[in-house]
Amino acid sequence: MANAIGPSTNDSTATRRNDVSGLAPASFRYNNPGAQYPSTEAARFGQTGYGIIGGGHKIARFPSPVNGAAANFDLLYRNYTGMTIGAAGTKWTGGHGFGVPGYDSNSMLTKAMMDEESQAIALLKAIAHRESGRGNNLTEQQWRQSHAMFKLGSADKYLASLGPDTPPTQRGKKTGAGLLKRAREHIGEDYRNVVVPKNDKNWQGPWDCAEFMSWLVFQEAGLLYGCIDDDAKPAEADAYTGAWQRDVGKKGKRVSVDEAAATVGGIVLRFPPGPGEMGHIAICDGKGGTVEAKGRRYGVVADTVRGRTWNAGVLIPEITYLAPGTTPKVDPPEIVYEPGAPHMKREIIFKIQQALATRGFDPGEIDGDYGPETQAAVAEFQRAVGLVVDGAVGPETAEALGISLVGEEEGPIQTGNGGEGLDSNRLLSLILALLGSTGRSIADAGAKPGQDTDNLPSLLPLLLPLLLQATPAGAQIHLIELLVKLLMGKPAGSLTPPSQPGALPTDVSSLLPLLVQLLESRR
Repeated sequence: MANAIGPSTNDSTATRRNDVSGLAPASFRYNNPGAQYPSTEAARFGQTGYGIIGGGHKIARFPSPVNGAAANFDLLYRNYTGMTIGAAGTKWTGGHGFGVPGYDSNSMLTKAMMDEESQAIALLKAIAHRESGRGNNLTEQQWRQSHAMFKLGSADKYLASLGPDTPPTQRGKKTGAGLLKRAREHIGEDYRNVVVPKNDKNWQGPWDCAEFMSWLVFQEAGLLYGCIDDDAKPAEADAYTGAWQRDVGKKGKRVSVDEAAATVGGIVLRFPPGPGEMGHIAICDGKGGTVEAKGRRYGVVADTVRGRTWNAGVLIPEITYLAPGTTPKVDPPEIVYEPGAPHMKREIIFKIQQALATRGFDPGEIDGDYGPETQAAVAEFQRAVGLVVDGAVGPETAEALGISLVGEEEGPIQTGNGGEGLDSNRLLSLILALLGSTGRSIADAGAKPGQDTDNLPSLLPLLLPLLLQATPAGAQIHLIELLVKLLMGKPAGSLTPPSQPGALPTDVSSLLPLLVQLLESRR
């Protein structure tokens, strides 16, 4: 496959392993007619790394056969001119001495031959055919481009020599706009946690967020970024937001979230909350919008960068970006619940924990503390319902849990979902009214015909769970509060509750006998 012509690279590419799988001959897979070794000189012509071919030999890799052929012309010119064709063939093939088809082994390879376009192209065509056994994979135009690049001395000089009307694919530009364009072509495709072959240009999903972004970068720039092993075969490399976090520190280029959001093709990254856990990543349109593989519920969608938690902005060093525009500052969400988040309310955390437990996701002890167990339960819930899996409760996760993150005083009070504690619970008011605040029997208080006050203690095991379910926040706090309220007004000496509040019972079964005793003494 002929990719876009790439720019010059740096010397480090000579030591960067980047294999490519496939049935095609090595020179075809690596865009390297002649199959030369990696070298610092080849970097001038866009070398991106190397792979291993038969016998453990290294072969330089290039983004386009134009780059590879230019580097081969340069190699012949520097290291083989002044030799006979036969000797040059023997040296080129490592002692196999097969010669060059169509050439007299005793004729000389001269610099003049390499300088003249038609002679140089004919010679390298013959070498490439001998190397692969299957002809060559360059068009006549590409051969001429490669010779022109060789004569200018580098890929960068060749690209600079092209006029502004040259199509981007021939100029070799790898741009943020190109990244964004590729991303938008996949809106509407499915989300699933899979390993995407980064070298499959026709892949149409499913994706997860990191696989989507790493595939875009490979398709645009021909390099692996954000993969657990960036030296793996592109068809097998596993992308991960934790690897994106690693690469932005090792490979660059880390920028502020605001700058990335204002850059066409800029990338915003949320780090995974812990080892092996998931973060999130999206590409920006420079105007406050994103394209991202968001979750099973959404698939690949256009969304917004604002009002969400991001830890870093990322620009890929090998990609060219336009100067960032001006967009509003990307403020974090006003309300988010996660470990260490500011301004969290314990009663809201209780609601989160209770909603998780009700749905079968264990948050650990329901204690109003947003700790690791609650975070893990939130992440499992998000994964189950197809949300972004980050272990944090923002507006979307709260809605899926059926709760509100807004303080109770700011919204209507629903039974079992808010209020001012036990004082707002109508069921408690009814129980207290039945008990009476002065010790009178229900009959003395004007009970209606048919009310059986003797059965009240037997009803308590039914009433108490309903009372707790209909009361917000945690059971432990409200059991104590309930006991205190029921003991208020009780004649001294009739009951002997624990002297220390902290010793009060904290579960329904241990509290029932004391409450039954209380009811019997009230009658």
